[in-house]
Amino acid sequence: MIQSMSVSLHRRTQGYGGLPWGLLLAAVLLYLAMNLDNGSRFPVREVRIEGSFRYLEPEQLQGQLITQLQDGFFGSDLQQIRQWLLANPWIRAATLRRLWPDVLQVVISEEQPLVRWGDAGFLNQSGELVQLPTELDDPSLPLLQGPAKTHLELLQHYMELNKILAEPGLYIRALSMDERGAMKVLLDNGWLVMLGRGTARQRMARFTHYAYRVLAGQEAEVWTVDMRYSNGYAVRWRDGVAPYMEVTVQQ
Repeated sequence: MIQSMSVSLHRRTQGYGGLPWGLLLAAVLLYLAMNLDNGSRFPVREVRIEGSFRYLEPEQLQGQLITQLQDGFFGSDLQQIRQWLLANPWIRAATLRRLWPDVLQVVISEEQPLVRWGDAGFLNQSGELVQLPTELDDPSLPLLQGPAKTHLELLQHYMELNKILAEPGLYIRALSMDERGAMKVLLDNGWLVMLGRGTARQRMARFTHYAYRVLAGQEAEVWTVDMRYSNGYAVRWRDGVAPYMEVTVQQ
């Protein structure tokens, strides 16, 4: 019985080719340590980019990522590559994962612009200002323009005024504010509404309840509607139509 146990123990300590398992494991670890940083031995053969994209081009991004993986499957620094991705203003979040034996999975959350801000930026769904290296060419997004550091104020005005305009089925194409705080709104029907300073919400409500009801159906003739009057509004017509009209309303 004792002899049998001795033989069994001896067999369990043998590895591949008669080498002890401990020595074999050490050899494997040494081999990996010497070769993990060798990109040619363990290359990344596939980069999988996942996500929903409107502004990013996954194929272009995939090609750029491959150049960042010269150190191979094990040697490439994923945290460094992630920071490189986040330097792109269109990428809000990125998660990288190695998939054995030669795949890098990249899950990207693209920035979702809510409105354009000036010539080279936009406000995202969280109201954050994101600067772009070039102008955002997306006419479907409303344009906000104003003095520096007024983007949150203008975004708030935009959301409040759009709620008022929703009743007659209108929406804002562009909203701007000058250095004095005076605002004007370009509507989707082509009208320019002058709101001035201070009471933008009240003036827009007056526009929808009075001016728009009178002028509806004359979209092609109206140029601007000036709501800066305390008890009425003024209309400036396009070329070929009477140049000016003032209206007093009874509230």
